[in-house]
Amino acid sequence: MDQSAASLLSVFITGLILGMLSFATPQAIADGALCRYRDYLGSYDTPDRASAVTIVGITAYIADFRSGLQIIDVRNPSSPAFLGSHDTPGSAGGVTLVGSAAYVAEGDSGLQIIDISDPTTPALLGWHRTPGMATGVAVVGTTAYVADQRSGLQIIDVSVCPESCIADLTDDGILDFFDVSAFLDGFGNRGEVADFTDDGVFDFFDVSEFLDAFGAGCP
Repeated sequence: MDQSAASLLSVFITGLILGMLSFATPQAIADGALCRYRDYLGSYDTPDRASAVTIVGITAYIADFRSGLQIIDVRNPSSPAFLGSHDTPGSAGGVTLVGSAAYVAEGDSGLQIIDISDPTTPALLGWHRTPGMATGVAVVGTTAYVADQRSGLQIIDVSVCPESCIADLTDDGILDFFDVSAFLDGFGNRGEVADFTDDGVFDFFDVSEFLDAFGAGCP
């Protein structure tokens, strides 16, 4: 075959391949129609927009935007199963794990640190407000490195998580009107949440303790 004929054959084959690709739908490609050695395994539809994922063992930890941290059992990829979730106050955009703690980049709510020792009932350990919009996080040792959009890189010591903030009755990492409302509602209904002196009596001393804690702020 002379060189010109070989060139024409090459152009023909290239055109044929491109033509075949043009008729392949995105779903066909996703299903492995163009690669017999790959196949679709499964999926899990999270409540909001899954922005990032970290896998440890047989568990997936997903930063799910307004739906916070979603924890999914992926031991069977064809049938992932919900384990638990934590509704964070901001927009979860990044997540990383160290030990039994998940570090979640939370948009304008900064860095949220969540106890995942029991994946079915994750609980807030602490938080750190960053000046920008936290979109990603990496942790090395006891230091967290947060991508904070226009505020650049924020470096945070996470060697000791802040203690629980007893005045944060809504458990969202923020002290505001909603915490006051929760206290007043509990006080009016003689709820345990308002018994700040832990004596079973609802009186001025509980109000005073709550106001002191609220005024001191959170660590």
